[in-house]
Amino acid sequence: MSNTTTYDATALFAGFSGIFLSLTLSTIGAGIGSYKTFKGIANLSLSKPDLIIKCMVPIVMSGVLAIYGLMLSVILTQKSIILL
Repeated sequence: MSNTTTYDATALFAGFSGIFLSLTLSTIGAGIGSYKTFKGIANLSLSKPDLIIKCMVPIVMSGVLAIYGLMLSVILTQKSIILL
């Protein structure tokens, strides 16, 4: 008796679609967050230029969000390839 396991093609498609969505949506969300933060900083720089450095935290956090999505998709891809 063989020890191989077969997987349904729709299950593999759903799994890799989830990996793709985790990567793309985290990157898109980080881009939108950076855009809105830059827009707010541009408006703030006219009235209170001394607070610009304090407003950089959301930009860093959105970059961390994009990196987290990338790491999650790489980890899930490695686990999925092992199952193939």
